[in-house]
Amino acid sequence: MTKVVQAGINTCVDGDQDLNDIIIGFTTNDACILEFDFIPYSENLSFNYVFGSEEYLEYVGSSFNDVFAFFIEGRACRFQNIALIPGTTVPVSINNLNDASNSEYYVDNGSGFPVDPNSTVQYDGLTVQLQAKIKVTPCETYHLKLAIADAGDCVLDSGVFLEAGSLNTDFVEVLASTVSTTTTDFDNMVEGCVDGKVKFVANNPVEEDLVLSFEIAGTATEGEDYVSFPKTITIPAGQQEVEFIIDGIEDGLAEGAESIVINFNLPPAAMQFFQTATLNIEDLVPLTAKVPTKRLLNPAPLLPLVQREAAANTNGCLR
Repeated sequence: MTKVVQAGINTCVDGDQDLNDIIIGFTTNDACILEFDFIPYSENLSFNYVFGSEEYLEYVGSSFNDVFAFFIEGRACRFQNIALIPGTTVPVSINNLNDASNSEYYVDNGSGFPVDPNSTVQYDGLTVQLQAKIKVTPCETYHLKLAIADAGDCVLDSGVFLEAGSLNTDFVEVLASTVSTTTTDFDNMVEGCVDGKVKFVANNPVEEDLVLSFEIAGTATEGEDYVSFPKTITIPAGQQEVEFIIDGIEDGLAEGAESIVINFNLPPAAMQFFQTATLNIEDLVPLTAKVPTKRLLNPAPLLPLVQREAAANTNGCLR
């Protein structure tokens, strides 16, 4: 049986004028468009994609110049395409990105005849993963338009693969937990025994040092119930998270549970991205043991023991 390879579907429906405008001299057909509004919560917006086409490589440099674009527009952002060949203002199209032009971003996928059993797509050529990115104003509404179309004909189709979850803006989450070298499974800090840990986690490794500022609230008193600490911390460039330890102070007072609240707002976002993380501190409660005074019948010889001072508390901490 002969396997028929489908190179495209000839529908010749309308193209898109915005695509026509970025590949001067070409008219698009069979446009496929996805549009929606988006509100970023930081100043960096990015999106990953791969462009592929049946036009490769036979029609490179011809009048057939399929194209993909990622248009964005906002109150303080002019309408523009951000799906560009890296380091340029050139749109991603057959004639602009291929084995001869910007070839470092091109991947040959064979002719499709015979069908390569190891290939997962039919397109004769693909780009490497590319990224569209732009600086935006947090909390403003932006209109996004993804568009792809044939250019110069209605066959030998092209497509774009969108990475799931890659449309995002920088985000940092603050988390709180406990840590101890002698005990486990503690939900709360214990004075002088179980410390607190605060972690700031970005959704992606940061491109440059990211300095974060936060404030402290709660019923616990800094310097009395826990050791003072700086109110700024930096996620180093190339890293995704940073953490610090809050040391509880054993003050010997029966105060009941007290709280430390970390108030954090991702800069330069507005107040709707305000976050809190809370740690509770419990008192260190000594555990006393009473030795029975009853005499033993026919006691066995006693072995010498090394006496150590130890104190325990009901939280299970040893000191």
